[in-house]
Amino acid sequence: MRSAIVTAAALLIAGCAATPEQIASDQAEAAKDFATATKGRVAGKPQQCIENIGVDGPQIIGNDRLIYRQGGKRIWVTQLRSECPGLRPQDSIIIAEVFGGQTCRNDRFRVVQRGNTIPGAYCFFGDFVPYDRAE
Repeated sequence: MRSAIVTAAALLIAGCAATPEQIASDQAEAAKDFATATKGRVAGKPQQCIENIGVDGPQIIGNDRLIYRQGGKRIWVTQLRSECPGLRPQDSIIIAEVFGGQTCRNDRFRVVQRGNTIPGAYCFFGDFVPYDRAE
């Protein structure tokens, strides 16, 4: 009986883990989304902070990158300090802890999946790289 429970638990855990094919597919989708968002744009010098006023977003790119839009000309891309568990483009809501009128490198946020109320672990913003339209 005990071995049946252990086997069932192992199968349940294995069913929750992403397969190598799924990981590769997710990475390819993130690369495609990033290429689309930055097409025709030139990266500028990384900044530690961005203003919160006049900025839309974030757009989630994979589990380690966010894009904020500032008008039609500029986007800001932040590569997170590390992968953020549970960060998925389809169903994640970001709850950022913002102090003052800026979001800065090393500020933290948490992810809540749509339909849930319990947030995940803390994740941290990286530098913000501006991407402007090439003129």
